[in-house]
Amino acid sequence: MAMEKIKVLIVDDHPMVLEGMRSMLLQISFVEITGTAPNAYEAIEKIKTEIPDIVITDINMPEISGIELTGKIKTEFPGVKVIAMSTFKERSYISQMIQNGASGYLVKSASKEEIEEAILSVYEGRLYMSLDINLSLSEKQELNNIPVISSKEKEVLQLIADG
Repeated sequence: MAMEKIKVLIVDDHPMVLEGMRSMLLQISFVEITGTAPNAYEAIEKIKTEIPDIVITDINMPEISGIELTGKIKTEFPGVKVIAMSTFKERSYISQMIQNGASGYLVKSASKEEIEEAILSVYEGRLYMSLDINLSLSEKQELNNIPVISSKEKEVLQLIADG
């Protein structure tokens, strides 16, 4: 009995990153690429056409960030899991992605083995954090305890922060 392939959509505004990620995923036997998208708009259109199991998205993209895209995916397609991908190791981005429903975080320098592990972990319903992040155990614990706030609460907090 062959294992059901895990359907993955890749979202990144850099053609080189898209292509690199695509060629890495092609080497993973249990992955089927449903497509690639250069931005959030196209990503949503592609998800509507063929729902993937996992969306691997860049965090920093023009117009709509990966953080906003993750929130949108989780609202419209709650069954789709999201892995954030970035060159940034800033913790604020990671926690924002997790708050918006991401299940994993990969740095763009990740190896094929790490990408495999991330996809499998997230597919099986676990939270995956890139080895490069170096979060302490208490920080990882903290990420799991992040309360999910509504968009209204987020808006109020943003207005307070903006003074």
